Amino acid sequence: MNTEIANAVNAAGDKAQYDTRVKRLLAQKSILAHILVKTVDEFKGMKSEGVVKYIEGEPSISVVPVEPGLANMEKTDATGQRIVGLNTEHDEKYEMHRLIGALLSSELKEQEKLDIIEHEYNIPISQEFREDVRIMCNLSTEIEERATEKTSEKFILNMYKKGYTLDQIADVAETGVDEVEAIIKRKEPAMA
Repeated sequence: MNTEIANAVNAAGDKAQYDTRVKRLLAQKSILAHILVKTVDEFKGMKSEGVVKYIEGEPSISVVPVEPGLANMEKTDATGQRIVGLNTEHDEKYEMHRLIGALLSSELKEQEKLDIIEHEYNIPISQEFREDVRIMCNLSTEIEERATEKTSEKFILNMYKKGYTLDQIADVAETGVDEVEAIIKRKEPAMA
């Protein structure tokens, strides 16, 4: 299989796995409770630990269609009036941003994320939750490394096309001449 196609398929798979882990983590009732307390007036002022019991059943992940007409259908109340949500923001909005930001941060390490979630938000960390965070962090790192590698290859190829010597390219790219040569040889058929 063409290396570029294989890399694209692998990258897409990693992104899908990353998205799945994020969805699973955000669907944890303890995380949802924090979101509800900060965004829904009916829960304002409540402790997130107390809100968890009001979340019925298990949250659905990737099973509700989002295509137009299949989800988010217009709802009406008993009088037939269209129900419209209010775009309200509370003073505590930054707490929620910190929670979600910590969970999805590419800067924080796995244990730092878990410490913030557990100690600042009093969210119990199950083994499944810990595993989802670990996998999400690993996938995030892998996706970032591939993006960096692809950008670096593109940079090297552009310099090569513009007539820079292998030594000049290696110097600017801060890599060895052998690595520059290998990248060019891998990509030469596509450049022709």
